Amino acid sequence: MDMIKSGLGATIAVLVVSIAVSGVLHVALSQHRTEANAAVSGEITSSIPR
Repeated sequence: MDMIKSGLGATIAVLVVSIAVSGVLHVALSQHRTEANAAVSGEITSSIPR
């Protein structure tokens, strides 16, 4: 029974860590993507001759 409990605990711990890592990566990537999009759109609008 102890083996099963420890295995289950390890599995849950791995799941929690992987979810936390993916969440942090998703937030970091979306913020980075927003900044990159703003920079690109700014370059495009400034390069259009008026």
